[in-house]
Amino acid sequence: LDVQERNCREWCKSNGVAVDSVFVDAGESAQTTKRTQFKEMLKYTKANRSAVQIVLVDKIDRFSRSLKDGATLHFTLEEWGIKLRSVKEHIDETPFGKANVGSMFVWAQLDNDMRRKSTTEGMVEALHAGRWTFGPPIGYIPGSKGKLLHDPVRAPIIAAMFQKVADGYALADVVAWAKAQGLTGKKGGEITDSTASKLLRNPLLKGWIEVPDFQVSRQADFEPIVTPELWNRVQ
Repeated sequence: LDVQERNCREWCKSNGVAVDSVFVDAGESAQTTKRTQFKEMLKYTKANRSAVQIVLVDKIDRFSRSLKDGATLHFTLEEWGIKLRSVKEHIDETPFGKANVGSMFVWAQLDNDMRRKSTTEGMVEALHAGRWTFGPPIGYIPGSKGKLLHDPVRAPIIAAMFQKVADGYALADVVAWAKAQGLTGKKGGEITDSTASKLLRNPLLKGWIEVPDFQVSRQADFEPIVTPELWNRVQ
């Protein structure tokens, strides 16, 4: 981000353009327009369109990686009398220039779609190999290469919860007991009956991966927190 800002400032200096404001979308993908600073930039630009003449980005895919959003917002800026410019690509208001910036959005979206496809294929392959590619449920912590490890604090409490439910204790009493043992949610929040009910139905706890969207149903390649027999009794 520092390099991108420096590039933009140097472009402005070389082209005799004064910098009015800098908007930095740290850690937010350009595949969506719902980025905090991007929205602030559009709001500010619209409110100050009598003074702002240019919106400058280091590269066009920093503005948008969506053909639809990029083209729409580029047109919106034009309606406000504001030019879109890129440090690394040539953009102008000639017919060829407009077509050229449109093709940039096409290639930005293609690159984004190909990355997404590659990521999805990698996730599915990992799932079929018994590894977990999403956030771990309560009781597990992420290990290396998609393997889940037992949370040393939460896993024993959850295993005991399964046993208590299997022995006939009411869920509300089991949850109250777990709270007394210090069990909390993923982000430290309070465990509720609803959260516990969902957790006790999660097949990952018995070491089984079930992802219908990707047609995956198989034994996990990590240690379960409870045995399949105990998990089935609780169901």
